[in-house]
Amino acid sequence: MATVDPTENYGWDLPTVNGSSGAWGTILNSILGDNATGIDVVVKTISDVANAAMPTAGGTFTGEIKALTQTFTESDLGNMTGTVTMDLDAANAFFGTATGTVTFAFSNVPTTGQFVFVVLEVTNGGSQTLNWPAAIKWPGGSAPTLTTSGTDVLTFYTRDGGTTWRGTMAQEDSS
Repeated sequence: MATVDPTENYGWDLPTVNGSSGAWGTILNSILGDNATGIDVVVKTISDVANAAMPTAGGTFTGEIKALTQTFTESDLGNMTGTVTMDLDAANAFFGTATGTVTFAFSNVPTTGQFVFVVLEVTNGGSQTLNWPAAIKWPGGSAPTLTTSGTDVLTFYTRDGGTTWRGTMAQEDSS
């Protein structure tokens, strides 16, 4: 089969079976057949389908995703006093040391239908008054007592845009 009419999208020539193309050309020709209109058309079509199925910016990806690992973006809240906002556009893991009365808040919470998980590591949380958003539902109905001198790890999640958060002590006095 001779080189067919390639498009201008990529500028590649379809290889020939008896030319220098070897096994690569044989495989491509068996896939494309004698009526191929050029490898460029095939590659461009595959690219268009892939881009429509999984846009590189925006859009919605549907289907199962199997993640082998999970990483969290962290944010150092430093010495915490006053209102401390956990910005979920910036991170989903936060840590800091309570140095005064703290009122926690969440911002940029994903919309209903998106599950978000947050980790908060608090040092010396029991030595200060910590105020939690009313939307947090704790086991037994009460926020846990934090360690006066040490580090505690708390976790939170929401699936309804932050209307309800589920909070729990993940590690008490983690040392």
